[in-house]
Amino acid sequence: MPFARLRTERGRHLLTVKTPVANELFGVEHETEVADRTQMHAAVQQMGFYPTVRIRKTRRTATYGQMSLCVDEVDGIGIFLEIERLVDGGECNEQVQEEMHRFATMLEVPLTPPTPTTR
Repeated sequence: MPFARLRTERGRHLLTVKTPVANELFGVEHETEVADRTQMHAAVQQMGFYPTVRIRKTRRTATYGQMSLCVDEVDGIGIFLEIERLVDGGECNEQVQEEMHRFATMLEVPLTPPTPTTR
């Protein structure tokens, strides 16, 4: 089931639609910048999406090889590390997930299994 995210980052408004594919760790994303956040919010709701959660966070980013690293400090919850990597058509999703898992393990940060979310 696809879900939409409308966020504001450094004065830019971004709409992202995500569709999980193989599992909660792998999905297809489409993202674009929008000029009018209020109008886009109304349009997204008109398409049948509805607000579920509002998250306020501070993000620091880096790259390591082909991986994107994000350290998020989420208000009232804590600090999280997100590791992402774009997968091209010729790569195996599960192998890329294993590569990222090995990298996270090397960092010696506590790992928790992904949890399905309802949006």
